[in-house]
Amino acid sequence: MRRPSCLLPAVCVGLFICCGLLTGTAQGQMLRFDSYRDFVVPDNANIRLGGFYSQWSMAQSAGVRYMRSSGAGAEYLFVNDHGEIRKDGTEFPLVSSLSMQNYLLISKYIDLDLSFNITYSYYPNRTEDNQFDFNMVGQGLSARMGAFTITAARDSVDGAFNGNNASAGAYTRAGGADKGFTANLSSEFDLTPYVKGRVYDSPAYTVSYVDERGRNDFLRGDEYRYFQNTVGLDLDWLVAKDKDVSPAVVHTDTWPLDTKFKETRSSVTTPSLTYQQQLSPVLLVGARGGWTWREFDATVRGNQFQEDYLAFMGADLTEDSVFKAGCGYSLASLSNPGAGEIAGDSGSVIGFASLQTRLTERTTHTIGYTRRQDSGFGAGVEVTDEYRYAIEWHNDDWSWSYLTAYSHVQPRLALVSDYNDWVNQLGVTRKLTQHLTAMANAAYTARINGPAQQNDLNSSSIFVANDYDTWAVNLGLSQQITDHLSAYYYVEHLVEAGDIATLDFNRDTVGVTLTYQHDF
Repeated sequence: MRRPSCLLPAVCVGLFICCGLLTGTAQGQMLRFDSYRDFVVPDNANIRLGGFYSQWSMAQSAGVRYMRSSGAGAEYLFVNDHGEIRKDGTEFPLVSSLSMQNYLLISKYIDLDLSFNITYSYYPNRTEDNQFDFNMVGQGLSARMGAFTITAARDSVDGAFNGNNASAGAYTRAGGADKGFTANLSSEFDLTPYVKGRVYDSPAYTVSYVDERGRNDFLRGDEYRYFQNTVGLDLDWLVAKDKDVSPAVVHTDTWPLDTKFKETRSSVTTPSLTYQQQLSPVLLVGARGGWTWREFDATVRGNQFQEDYLAFMGADLTEDSVFKAGCGYSLASLSNPGAGEIAGDSGSVIGFASLQTRLTERTTHTIGYTRRQDSGFGAGVEVTDEYRYAIEWHNDDWSWSYLTAYSHVQPRLALVSDYNDWVNQLGVTRKLTQHLTAMANAAYTARINGPAQQNDLNSSSIFVANDYDTWAVNLGLSQQITDHLSAYYYVEHLVEAGDIATLDFNRDTVGVTLTYQHDF
């Protein structure tokens, strides 16, 4: 079934959360207690009123692009209103962005960070819907074309392809950019010199495009609009100089705005408790327990309770290698099943392992594996195995990176078939002059569906009954015209092929975007 992107902030699997807890580099592993920032007044604020500091920046971009699609698959998408592109032709996208970072120093031991980003995208020829967009223009230029997101800054170039949230570029980052509005209100505090805490609230309005599995798919996905609010409290108690105990609780409410996604209406609460001990400057071990209650619309699907227990460690094997691993068990229970669901329990071993190594002064690679259990997007739960490898190299003028990721998703307690996703991406950048950078990205994604079960909830979907793959090649040129003005020129060719003709289509895009950025 679809992956619960709306639920992930509250899912207590412990894998990625514990990876975050194992923050460290080759200089030594670090307790979570030490990851809190100091109460330091920002020195780059535009506005200062007593203990209040605010930094504002804005960006305005204007561009022109031409898009042309062909094939039975393109006709199917446009007729059935799939994907974010509504029609072919010439477009003049106008994108306005405002970024605000507000900081309030309440006392010596309490501060408040209130930050938000707003972007509004206007498409006068309606090739796309006008939207608020938090795919922000950061320290340079951001341009979206087809399946790619490219950010060209003065000191780096990022590239992302939306297939299975994979990414590659000069620096890797999450791929795929949802639209919407997001804000973050967080306050850190020191209860005592040995107890630190953080309380936060993150409201968001999001527009995404997802397939029947819930995976981001900006080419063929259904428009998924929802409100979501996440509140949480983290505490960290430094029991001894090398021991840390961290209780936390997070609650997430999700309200879909379309009845076809009513199965994602949810209220999720997750308390957790983490223990960490630093055995040496280069070795950290710990354990985590988490308990998750998920309540859904009772007319659509059943409620879930999940408990997860995980032991983990992080070690600097050498000055150039960091190893992280964890192993545990997850047990999920489903009651009052909805259509297509099965009441019962789902138990699974969970864990992760990753090795990051600096091969040379300019080359770094990472290999990793994760196994997790979380809620299905529309029914039941899912157990996911993912394998990932990434390598990147750079010098003063060149950079390249390669990423491959393979995942197997096994739905449980639901009448939904298994599926596999495979993603590959290669990105290359070349600095031509001080202000001119060329880049190329090539990506390949494949969806391999398992055999449909009897009474499969998604058996009528052509994207579930058939396998398909996508190739995309993007060539771009970034130009820093002035300190505030950038230009980006690009062409892209995209090909999709499937088991049936309805899944076959080509799309060609060419365009240029000018962006003006100003810090107040």
